[in-house]
Amino acid sequence: IGFKRFFVAPMDQMLCNIYDGFKNYLTFHAYVQQEEMSTIYHQMNYPFGDFISFTDNTPILAGAYKALTIIFPALAQYDLVFFNFFCLAGIIFTAIILLKLFKLLEIPLIIAFPFAIILPWVSPQLERFYNGHFNLSYGWIIPLAIYMLLKFYQQTLENQKVPITKTFIPWAVFLLAITFIHIYYLAIVGVFAGTF
Repeated sequence: IGFKRFFVAPMDQMLCNIYDGFKNYLTFHAYVQQEEMSTIYHQMNYPFGDFISFTDNTPILAGAYKALTIIFPALAQYDLVFFNFFCLAGIIFTAIILLKLFKLLEIPLIIAFPFAIILPWVSPQLERFYNGHFNLSYGWIIPLAIYMLLKFYQQTLENQKVPITKTFIPWAVFLLAITFIHIYYLAIVGVFAGTF
């Protein structure tokens, strides 16, 4: 089983404890521990603070978990477990997205299923765990963008009248969400989708 130590002792594990990896854990933890919920991270650029996206601590995830700790304060001590879980759950989510993508492309299940399991494990995004670039390790983002584009293309070919709320609003939400995972995703997926 890959990453088995995270299931045995989740409170004691880091995917990367040097360089950017340590900094990402520290900024996520410090943001969750700070008193108020805001877009300002107070542990950098003292005394003014810094915008949360600059700290590279997965702002959408940090903000969501901070909101949970306001409602359930006992969760604050499990912030790094949650962070690790979210990173590792991305591998499973990538497999699910790939399976849906292969189904859309009408690839037989006997071929699609093994490849949906194998591809997330050989993805170059997985290597980012060990370099500490956790925000760029989410292998599900680009396959999801491809899936959404192909779904839109398929509906266009079939002359389906799709309301704007089912076409552009999901894209706007998706682009906004991935921007607050890491700003690079906006450029990567935005250019890719824009040239489609």
